[in-house]
Amino acid sequence: ALIAGMSLASSKYTLELGGKIKPLRDFFVVLLFVFFGSQLAGDISISLVKRAILFSAIILIVKPFIIMSTVKWFGYTKRTNFLTGSSLAQISEFSLIIILLGFSLGQIPQEIMSLIVLISFITIGISSYSIYYAETIFEALFKAFRIKEAKKEINVSKEESYEIILFGYHRIGYKVLKSMKKLNKSLAVVDYNPKVILALTKNKIPSIY
Repeated sequence: ALIAGMSLASSKYTLELGGKIKPLRDFFVVLLFVFFGSQLAGDISISLVKRAILFSAIILIVKPFIIMSTVKWFGYTKRTNFLTGSSLAQISEFSLIIILLGFSLGQIPQEIMSLIVLISFITIGISSYSIYYAETIFEALFKAFRIKEAKKEINVSKEESYEIILFGYHRIGYKVLKSMKKLNKSLAVVDYNPKVILALTKNKIPSIY
């Protein structure tokens, strides 16, 4: 299913397929969480809750920091680093499936299974709000710590004006560009993806990041 999804994502029909699959996907996501909630068997002791809170705190703090450091290494801005880290501050559904497999094979005890499910509820619940308020939190942190974003500008063209400006190169944009080239007019492409800018630069197409 994972490989099939990756294949469909690279298809030119991905938007249409995504729209048709969304109701089915949302339905099964609900069933997934209902199922894992039912696996939280046994007494929920104070010790279990304390351990769940401790591990959740580590995941909510350490995991985003690792992700932000990785994204920073690729040269992205602090805002992109922060928003990416905030959106991944939880344990994934895929990890729950792996834990369930170990539990069904008898390699993981019920206590650990309950602990992981409890951690998933905590991290997914908190991260939902951190994603929703990520922009607000980011602005507050920047003002509180007076962090200044390093200004970066990519302008691969020396021309100051163009007859045609194309905003966006992905999906439809690259087809529009092919038609515009036939007009023999000066043009430039504006895009927010650094990889697209690099590709356009290699093809000697004026582009603005």
